[in-house]
Amino acid sequence: MHGSKRIIFLIDDDPDDQEIFQQAVQKIDPKIRLVQAFGADEALAKMTCSQSELPDIIFLDINMPRISGLQLLDLIKQMPQCQHIPVVMYSTSSRPEDIRRSTERGAAAYITKHCSFDLLCKDIVLVLNKFVLN
Repeated sequence: MHGSKRIIFLIDDDPDDQEIFQQAVQKIDPKIRLVQAFGADEALAKMTCSQSELPDIIFLDINMPRISGLQLLDLIKQMPQCQHIPVVMYSTSSRPEDIRRSTERGAAAYITKHCSFDLLCKDIVLVLNKFVLN
């Protein structure tokens, strides 16, 4: 992971989940730049701003107010500048229908939020190795 600077975009409305994710990314590689948004509106604003660098990968929570993660996934996949970016659904739900609906809508992967910090780090590394460092 060390060497080139990577950008991860986390979209999650839960401050605690954002904090844990940020700590995991720092532990994995302090050179990774983590950009965060607390919901769909903030995420869309950051992704459409011409000053913004596009991320290498997006981690997206499913359960968010107003615009759900699945609805936001649809919007991201319609944006020409973002269609190539892998979107990983990151949710407390492990329901098979949520996983199926996510992949049908174009999610590259689906990981479940764990109570274990080490498992979160392991999942993030697996996803980065598969989609960003290949």
